[in-house]
Amino acid sequence: MGRLESNIRLAAALKTTQPDDVTFRGSDGRIYRSVLTRHKLYKNGKRRFYVLLVETFDRRFVGDPETSLLLTALMLASRWFFTFFERWDETLKQFGSSRPDEEFLDACKQLEYNMEWIENEGVELGADNLNAMVHAFGDQQKARVERFYSDYYTAKDEMKSRLPETFEKLSPEKRPEVEGAIIKFLTAVRAQNAEFLKLCVRTYAQKRDADE
Repeated sequence: MGRLESNIRLAAALKTTQPDDVTFRGSDGRIYRSVLTRHKLYKNGKRRFYVLLVETFDRRFVGDPETSLLLTALMLASRWFFTFFERWDETLKQFGSSRPDEEFLDACKQLEYNMEWIENEGVELGADNLNAMVHAFGDQQKARVERFYSDYYTAKDEMKSRLPETFEKLSPEKRPEVEGAIIKFLTAVRAQNAEFLKLCVRTYAQKRDADE
């Protein structure tokens, strides 16, 4: 809804809309993306926007559901690692106080884009289904897998609560708080990511060994 609303505002201002690359899982279990297809302006000033919900191809790995989800989890965790944590010092510099305001704003927007991309990919690959993910890791890991999800969303919500509605409205006085919130979030996710990667590799190897 956030991406759709953003595109509606851009269309109303006669600006280029963002790509229709945000997906969601419908109540039927299928993956859809919303596409803003048409915008009509009436003489009385009212507007009507036409939206299509287009079903996407199933991108989940073919094979055993459990090992496929473990591979999905490993891939998504690696996305986080390669995007933010592999060059950790550079990531910290992106959101440091020494960066010019324009570059800092670019880094903040890119953070949102990257998070959105990884999260949407997770939806398309079925990683948003907590029950299925718990089943893939096994009941003996249920509490820990549940906490991976809850810790992530708690950290994300805390960061979001300290960010401005739009980064264009970020004031110099607010910037230190935003810097701190982003670095705190990434630091928490970095620690979680390292542990999650180890759990993914260990569990996947155990599943493979059991099959052999």
